Amino acid sequence: MNRPKGCPVCGEPLVPSFCKNGLQVGLCPRCGVIAVMDQVDPSDLEKLYGNDYYAKDCARYVKVTHGHRATWLRRLRLIEKYQKSSGSGKRILDVGCSTGAFLAVAQGAGWDVWGVDISPEATREARERVGSGRISEDLFALGAAGSFDVVSMWAVLEHLADPVSYLRQARLLLRPGGILALATVNTDAWNRKLFKSKWRYFTPPEHLVYFNTRNLAQTLCDLGFKELYVATRFSDRAFWQGAGVCDFQRAHWIVRKLRRLLLLPLGSAASWLKQGDIIELIARQV
Repeated sequence: MNRPKGCPVCGEPLVPSFCKNGLQVGLCPRCGVIAVMDQVDPSDLEKLYGNDYYAKDCARYVKVTHGHRATWLRRLRLIEKYQKSSGSGKRILDVGCSTGAFLAVAQGAGWDVWGVDISPEATREARERVGSGRISEDLFALGAAGSFDVVSMWAVLEHLADPVSYLRQARLLLRPGGILALATVNTDAWNRKLFKSKWRYFTPPEHLVYFNTRNLAQTLCDLGFKELYVATRFSDRAFWQGAGVCDFQRAHWIVRKLRRLLLLPLGSAASWLKQGDIIELIARQV
């Protein structure tokens, strides 16, 4: 594999940090972004996110993602809080919409929903839920400039070799003063510091780029966004997986509940100090 020129965000040469799944992962000494240093073959990514990514266990995947209704509702309410204060409309584009779980919730709340995802199997499921003409497989061929009031990107940035180009395109698609809502993994997380390369979210080539709250905010500022809200959420699953308890989801629900309760003080502190595993951020185009 060929080496890239440097950090996918600022261009600074990456410093090798560790190897995972046969790929070298490096740290940017300038902005602190962590990224896969090896040039991943596009055909490998096509295989990764092709039909087999969802088709091999699509029924279970749909059940799990649509089972996160409380998360989708919470995130939608957060968007609505800032969308109303900015005077925006209710036309939303979900980038990386997967099988349409979030879009279905937003549509049920009266939003004009649109989505994009590169997986043909995922977009087939999404079209069945929100309408065949509302889903695309190419962000860069979707809509004219200023077409949307809100663009959401849930668990997308970490999958992109060039996240800046997608953020720049999201800004282009937003109307003036439009809202960007996103979630991505947080390298400042206590779980990441504790478990190092064994952290649940270090999964190249599926995950390629990793931010923290500071360099993500700076990246968005450089691209013409103003941060309105940022929080982090602790993942008890990431803790138990890092500790070697890999059967978290398969354990009896009572066991899972007890494990969550056991970690509640740690998770609350981590989230309060912005050391949780997942960043949730709202920004406005300026």
